[in-house]
Parts: sequence; structure tokens; C-alpha cells
Amino acid sequence: MALICMLALIGWLKWPVVVAYAGQQHQIILPVLEVSPAPMLELPVKLAPLLAEADREMVALQNRVMQGDQPNVMVENAQSRAVSRLPANEAITAVAPTAILRESVKIGYADKVLFCGDSLMQGLVPFLMGPLKSKKIKFKNLSRQSTGLAYPGFFDWPKTVREEIEAKNVTVLVIFVGANDAWDIIDRGKMVQFNSPSWKEIYTRRVESIAAMAEKEGVRVIWVALPPMANKRLANRAPVLNDIYRQVAARYEKVILIPASDVLTDDGVTFTNYRKSSASGEIQRLRGGDGIHLAPAGNRLLAELIWSHVEFF
Repeated sequence: MALICMLALIGWLKWPVVVAYAGQQHQIILPVLEVSPAPMLELPVKLAPLLAEADREMVALQNRVMQGDQPNVMVENAQSRAVSRLPANEAITAVAPTAILRESVKIGYADKVLFCGDSLMQGLVPFLMGPLKSKKIKFKNLSRQSTGLAYPGFFDWPKTVREEIEAKNVTVLVIFVGANDAWDIIDRGKMVQFNSPSWKEIYTRRVESIAAMAEKEGVRVIWVALPPMANKRLANRAPVLNDIYRQVAARYEKVILIPASDVLTDDGVTFTNYRKSSASGEIQRLRGGDGIHLAPAGNRLLAELIWSHVEFF
């Protein structure tokens, strides 16, 4: 009974994880319980190690599921069913994302930089902070794993960005999302198939809402396009997302698009795990073991690429 109660408690506190898993992996619509902030509970000291271990296991499971490499028959079957439902025109020919670059983004002492995105951004932020800290430029990191634009019921990035803009907390936005968006999406209670005309229209509208808000308020946007993926789920779908980011960036003067593939591949389109450093000649690992995330060397190269398009003053 104690074990059941403990699992029920953890499940309640981790309900957003369950919602994300059900929606992204099985396309099951579940309500999102708004529990903010999480309740502070006085628990027996003896339970602390058990709860901590259970929480670590839950987080580890979430990460494996979201990364698409969970060795679980149920997950594999769900992915197979998702692939079997793909329209015939979904086969995507890999093409290098086209950068949308205008003049350098100017960032100075009075600016406030906001980092938004999923776990890709979480890994990148530590490598982006250095120049900002050295120049005493304010920044805020809101990156959050398992988020994106496909499931606003779980976490709503357009709403979050709007709130930050309205609160005058941002003048420069750096956003890196998409790793959790390559699925069917739910719109007004109905499932919309990935890469269908309706899906593209809905997803474009969500991307554009961020660009339009930023443009209206004079916020400069650095949007980072996804690199090629080794992960089966994303290998052919990331180009669809990148194409939408490119189209939106082309329509808004305050938005530039930077392809991560410029420094994470040899040819712009092929997944690359290792590359020789041009500076030291050493072989560097660029990507994580899941074929999605970046290794430290990859994050460092991408950070350098981003800042190469910024003029500090």
C-alpha cells in the first residue's frame, strides 16, 4: 500500500511528463493539471531517498522517451504505428537549411537576452553565457526540456514569450526548438497529421506568432534551425520544421535564421558524429549518443556560430 501511495504521489507531481509522453508518443489527449507552484509536502525523512530515486528514474524515463531511444516494445510499436500512418508524400529529401541573415544582430549593455527552447537549448545555453557575462549584459534562460510548439497544452511558448515581452524582460530572443515537434498535433480536440497542409498551417501560425510579437515590439530574434538527426523519428522530419522556420524568418525583418548544420555537418545535410577541429586538428565528438542532442564540442561550435552573427557594443 505504501508503494502504491508513493507512486501515485510521484505520478501526480509528474503529471506534465505523463501528458507529454501520451501526446507525443501515442497521440492520446490528456488534460494538463495546473499545479503551480508544486505543493510543499512534509514527508517522513525515511521516504526521502526512495522518492529521490523514484524521481530520478522518472526523469531518466522521460529523457529516453523524448529522445526516441527507449528500448521498450510499447514505444517501438507506437513509433511503428505512427510511421505507418504517414502520408505518401512525407518522404523528405534532405536539403541544407538556408540561412536567413541580414545585418548583424546588435547587442549592447542595455539589452536583455532571453533564451527559449527545449533540451537542445538547455545544453547550448551554458556555452552562450560567456560573452554576455563578460559584457554585463542581462539574460534570462527559460529553456525547458520536452517543450516545443506542437503541444501548447503542455507548455505554451508563444504565451510565455508574449508575457516576457509585455513585462519588458526581453529585447533579444534566441530560440532553439523542434526536437519535440515532429509529431501529429492536436488542434481544437482533433488530431492533425504531421506534414499535412493543415498541420503546416497550424505550426506555421505558431512560429509566426512569436516572430510577429517580436517584430511589433522591436525585439530582435535569433532562430536556430535544427541540425540533421540520426534519430529515426527526426531524420526525415526535421527538414519540414526547418523549412517553416526559414519561411517565417524570411517574412520578418527582425528575425534571422541560423542553421546549426553549418558547423555540425560536413555538407550541411548529413548527420555527423565526429569532426576534426580546424584549430587543433583533434577529432571532436559533436553529437550525443541519442543522435539528437549535442556534445560539448558541438554546443561550443554552435555558440560560436551564433555569436559570429552578433555585434556587441
